[in-house]
Amino acid sequence: MCNHRVHFYEKNGRRFTVRIQSDRHGYSGRLLERLSDKDVVPASLNFPPQWEIDPTSFYKDRRRLRAELVRLINEELDAQRVSRLDAEGARNAQDPFIRANLKGWPNGFPGVVEDDLGDWIDVTPHWHAR
Repeated sequence: MCNHRVHFYEKNGRRFTVRIQSDRHGYSGRLLERLSDKDVVPASLNFPPQWEIDPTSFYKDRRRLRAELVRLINEELDAQRVSRLDAEGARNAQDPFIRANLKGWPNGFPGVVEDDLGDWIDVTPHWHAR
């Protein structure tokens, strides 16, 4: 199962769309900058948060970690640590993520907890629009 939610962010005259994706192993974000209602370009955080967490801890507290990823993305956007990308740069962009570190589980982790993002509103931090 793979689910996603699209979130809009605006501050300091810049507008972004953040696509948060959930799969059985974690969360990742894809960033686009909205230059106008018609013009959208790929963007990337300069220092994307990228966390791998012990799977027992990850699956036990998955919803809080999802909110944490959104908060960390928000902080990077607040600080304007984001760059517009061209097509070549977009292919090499590193997305922010928080996921279970499954290196010690070659056959998969037995305690996987899925997240369909159905409770998205409950864990979304307050987004700034200034």
